[in-house]
Formats: sequence, C-alpha cells, structure tokens
Amino acid sequence: MTLELDIGAANILIVDDETASLHLLRRMLTEAGYTRVTATNIPTDVCDLHRQHDYDLILLDLQMPGMDGFSVMEGLKALDKGSYTPVIAITAQPEHKLRALRAGAKDFISKPFDLLEAKTRILNVLEVRMLYRKLEETVRERTAELSELASYLIIVREDEKALLARELHDELGALLTVAKIEVARMRIKLREVPALAVHLEPLDRHLDDGIAIKRRIIETLRPSGLAVFGLTQTLEKLATDVGTRLNIAMETEFDEVELTDEGQLAIYRLVQEALTNVSKYANATRVSISVKREPPVVRVRIDDNGIGFDPTALKSSTHGIAGMRFRIEKLYGSLTVDSRPGAGAHLDAAVPMALAASDASQSQL
Repeated sequence: MTLELDIGAANILIVDDETASLHLLRRMLTEAGYTRVTATNIPTDVCDLHRQHDYDLILLDLQMPGMDGFSVMEGLKALDKGSYTPVIAITAQPEHKLRALRAGAKDFISKPFDLLEAKTRILNVLEVRMLYRKLEETVRERTAELSELASYLIIVREDEKALLARELHDELGALLTVAKIEVARMRIKLREVPALAVHLEPLDRHLDDGIAIKRRIIETLRPSGLAVFGLTQTLEKLATDVGTRLNIAMETEFDEVELTDEGQLAIYRLVQEALTNVSKYANATRVSISVKREPPVVRVRIDDNGIGFDPTALKSSTHGIAGMRFRIEKLYGSLTVDSRPGAGAHLDAAVPMALAASDASQSQL
C-alpha cells in the first residue's frame, strides 16, 4: 500500500463530550476520505478501546466531565509503555496547548474549529504515524531475520563442535591409543635393560596427559554426558573439573529436572560459559551453582565472589553474555546479570519447562 492509502485507512477515534463537536469532526474526516472513523463521548472507555483497536490517531478533548483529557493521556502512556502514543489534543484554552504537548500529545486543534487547519494537522500527524508504523514493521522483520540467523548459527556451531569432537575421538584417539600400545610393547622388550626402560615412564605419563586433555576438549565441544548421565551429573562433573583446575571452592545444588535435549544443552552451555568467564576474569575463590525446579520454570543461579564488573560497560566485542541470553530467550526464558566492581557477579536464568519442550520438538520437525 502507498502512504496515501495507508493514511486513508487509518484507524481514528474522536473523544469529545460535546455531541456537536463529535459530529462535526466525524463528518470532516469522512468527507476528507478517511474510512475508519469512530467516536465516543465517554473518556473512561478510551484506554480499553485503544487496547482493543490500536488506533492510529486519537482526537482527544481536554475538558470533559468525570475524566479530563490529561488523565486519559496518562492512561494511554501507561498502556503503550513508552511507545508512540498518537494523540491530538482538542482545547479551547490557550494555556492547555503547551501542557498537552508536554503530557505527550503530538499536536493540538483549537476550538472553535478551523476545519482547514484541523485537516492539515491531522494529516501531518498521520503521515508521521504511518511512517512510524512502517519503521516498526521493518524493525520487527529485521529482528525476526536476525533471530533466525542467530538460531541457525548456533545450530551450525553445535554441529561443527560435534564433528570436531568425533574427529578428535576417532583420529587423535586412535593415534594416542596406538602410541600407548607401542610404549607397552617397548617396555616388555626392554625389561632386561632397566637403564633404557626408565625413559619410557615420562613418555607414558605424557601420553596419559594427552589422552586426558583430549577427553576434556571433547567434553567441552560436545558434552556426551548429557545423553548418558543426564544434566545433573554432567554439571556436577563440569563444576568439579573447573574447581579442581582453578583451585576454587565449588558449591552445587542440583534438582533432577526434565527438559528436552535442547533445553539441557542450553543450560549446560549457560553454566559452561559462566564458568569460562569466572576462570578468565573473576579471580574468584568461591562459586555457587544451582539448578532448581520452580514450576513452571527451571531456574539456574550462578554466583561468584570475584572482582565483579560493570555490566553496562562491557565492550561491544564481548559476546559471551549476549550468547547466553540468546540461548535462554530462544527457549522463551529470561536471563539477568547483576554485578558491580568489587562485589562479585550474580547470574539468574529461568527456562519454562513446557515451552522449552515445545520449542525443541518443533525445531526437530
């Protein structure tokens, strides 16, 4: 639709306690080509009507019995929650004009009406409103596209991690296993030469260390324990490994929770990323992790007593928290991060159990 057609089809509400004013404005708008014009003389109904019909423009008289136009505008602002509230104030009092603009009106029409001026002001406000609606629609479309792209990239990333984990397990694992076997054969052959056999011990330890590192990398890339042991045991092992590696106290409290594979992976990645941030930046000596059933959600809390940070001052290139938030919000959950310098960090996430299951089942179709 062109802008002119959009404006002609604009949804307009006239609010005035004077019947003559209602009829005059309605006739003027109809004759000007506006096809969706309604009217009311009950100001207390305006917010409910706007909630139902989402008006493109409200022509609002300021002086009405029972509830004046300023009170109506306050209700509309609360209803629209800070977004664009399309109001043109109607007043016969010059001192009310500036007050109306300060209260959120986009323009005003003076009584008695100058019909040409009124039509011009209405047209100008509707042009801005239609452009604003088009912008909102464009933003929604682009946001949906970016969300789909981000979801696709997460899937691709997990697939690549799984592929790399398999290659490490199959290829590198096979090489290390063969090396261990060869060391064992050499040890048998060198039993009678102790001076040479002793040099195999460091090599054997290095191979064991290499195998342990390989296993840790594979588990980081693709937590196989989720499928075998479930979320609780896998998180316990992750917390134990990180606590041992960093030499910090780990306090854990995990409920047995029923989530889809995608929901379990999202929570695992959330905890994993949080612990990665702790190991890199927090300088903490204690971390507590809890996963609790709080129907209808699973709630995850992660706290540390580290140096903390200012969440508002994170660099745009820092994607860890943004990635965690997207994973959780993809399952219709929420994530909050609370921290300040010198006061540690607190992370709180909630994943709706039913919605997580629904989203995962749809993604597998």
